[in-house]
Amino acid sequence: PGRSQEIKSRGFSLLEILIATVLGLLLCEVVLQNYQTAKNIYHAQTELAYLGENIRFVDLFLWQNITQAGFAGCRNISELNLHNHASGNFETVSDIYGYDSSHLPGYLLGKVVKGTDVIVVAKASADVTRIVS
Repeated sequence: PGRSQEIKSRGFSLLEILIATVLGLLLCEVVLQNYQTAKNIYHAQTELAYLGENIRFVDLFLWQNITQAGFAGCRNISELNLHNHASGNFETVSDIYGYDSSHLPGYLLGKVVKGTDVIVVAKASADVTRIVS
């Protein structure tokens, strides 16, 4: 027997090391892609949660104010514009107004963010006014 048959291979060949390196890099890429996808999904869900929270706040805020539209508290009956007190025939005036910010009445100018819509609900004020001294 020749000398070449007696030598046994020890360790890895260069080709085996290159294949292992490529497979390791592919595995790392898959793990990083999964992480990035999970991160994007998390951010999307967080944004949806914030949006839902804002919608619930607006719904509650509008409901509380719109249900009080036209409420006048204990105003004098002569101020209610009754045509016939017995029938309760009130003069109907809208107590909810909607405006585009480009067509605002004078009392709202400078109080509204440009490019937004405005809802005005007329109701009794929460301010306390003393009527008897």
